[in-house]
Amino acid sequence: MLKHTKIIVGILSGRKLHERRGACRDTWCQDLRSNNIEHYFLIGDPELDTQFKVDGDILYLRCPDEYKFLPQKTHLFCKWATENKQFDYLLKCDDDSFIYVDNLLEYSTSEDYVGTWSAGKYFSGAGYLLSIKAAKIIATSLLEEEGAEDKLVGQYLDSPNISWR
Repeated sequence: MLKHTKIIVGILSGRKLHERRGACRDTWCQDLRSNNIEHYFLIGDPELDTQFKVDGDILYLRCPDEYKFLPQKTHLFCKWATENKQFDYLLKCDDDSFIYVDNLLEYSTSEDYVGTWSAGKYFSGAGYLLSIKAAKIIATSLLEEEGAEDKLVGQYLDSPNISWR
C-alpha cells in the first residue's frame, strides 16, 4: 500500500490559475498535508535566475508557462524531485483534478508507471504515478520542449525495465 511509502505530488498549474490552486488547497491538499505528503504547484517562469525556486507550495521552474510546454514542466519537476527529495513515488496531476487521498494511500502497487490507459500506449487523464526509477528516466531523458507531455512520458517509459499498470 502506498501509505507505507514516501509520496511527493506535483500539480501542473499556471501562473494565472489562482482559483484552481485555491480550490485544491481548500479541499484535497488539506488531506495531503494531514498525511504528511509534500505537494507543489508547478508553474513555469522563463525569467528565473535559477532552474528551480520553491515558494511555499509553489515550485517555479525555469521554462515557459504555456500548455504546449508541459513536457518541460514535467521533466523539470522530475529533475528537481530526484535531486532534492527522497521519495518512493511521484504523483503528477493537474490543478483541475481531485485526488482522493485516502484511496491513493490504500492503493497497492509495485509498478514503476501507474495510470489510466489512453487510446495509445501511455497514460493520460488526471495524472499518473512514477516510481523513483521512472522519475529518474523522465528527469534525464524527456528533453522535448513542447508536445503531448503524457504521450512523451509513456514513450520514454516504454521499456522492458519499467513495469506498467
